[in-house]
Amino acid sequence: MLKATAPEPGAVLARISRVHLGWKRYIQRQLAPYGLNPKQFHVLRKVEERGFLLPSEVARMVHADRPTVSSLVRTMERAGWVTTEPDPEDGRRRRIVLRPAGRSLLRRIPRRCWKQGATAIDPEACLSDEERLLLHDLLGRMCAPLEGAGPGGQA
Repeated sequence: MLKATAPEPGAVLARISRVHLGWKRYIQRQLAPYGLNPKQFHVLRKVEERGFLLPSEVARMVHADRPTVSSLVRTMERAGWVTTEPDPEDGRRRRIVLRPAGRSLLRRIPRRCWKQGATAIDPEACLSDEERLLLHDLLGRMCAPLEGAGPGGQA
């Protein structure tokens, strides 16, 4: 009987990257006929869900810097999906809000194109609820130092 050995350093991250990239490419193909990419779709869904988003919230959501978010929002504005307006609580800030065309676009995209668990491919389908929870916790531990919240709250 062979004894299982730990994978080489970096092998876990390589697999995580492979799963993420494969899922992202799959979703890109599903959304392409609707003229948007996964980041745009994610932002539109969150704006619809919350009523508005601040650019800083979008930056955290899509793991991007401010110039990238500005470009993303401008592209979505040119498409007529969103607009920006002054934040009534702080006029220096701008809020991203959904326009009717954005809402209409979201209604046209079937869940089978993007919703995990409803698509033809579901990377988590092979995991039980317990395994999904364990993996989520383990990945959270891996992310903590990268997000400045290492063990004991130290960066």
